[in-house]
Amino acid sequence: MTTSISSFLKTKLIAWVPFDELPGLKFKLAYLSREELTKIRDAATRKSYNHRTKNTEEEFDLKLFTSLFIDQAVLGWEGLTLEKATNLVPIEVPEGIDINTEIEYSREEAKLFFSNSTALELWLHSIVSDLETFRNCAERPDRGTAS
Repeated sequence: MTTSISSFLKTKLIAWVPFDELPGLKFKLAYLSREELTKIRDAATRKSYNHRTKNTEEEFDLKLFTSLFIDQAVLGWEGLTLEKATNLVPIEVPEGIDINTEIEYSREEAKLFFSNSTALELWLHSIVSDLETFRNCAERPDRGTAS
């Protein structure tokens, strides 16, 4: 009997990963394999024929890539308040609004939030393809739980 990797391969790993710079803030993230990242990159790449040079040219749409990437990688959050958000994105909370108000997760909010925070976007890129992070978060309850 032969054993193959394909029979054991998990297609979706999901974990709650803490954002250590802001205690109490966790993100529900999906592990993205090399294949999934390539699909996202390819979807954000447009090919066109240049009649002047008579060559096919590729144009990478960074905004589309970022949107697709966040859509696939960020599945939720816990503990994101207006106060914590002000440490990550350039927002101004009007007087009279409670800064401890939690921001409810939605895909559109996630795209807006991550695409406007260089620190979060860099962190996200380093996390979503790091298998060890997903294993650690699954094994240690104080660091989140896998689902």
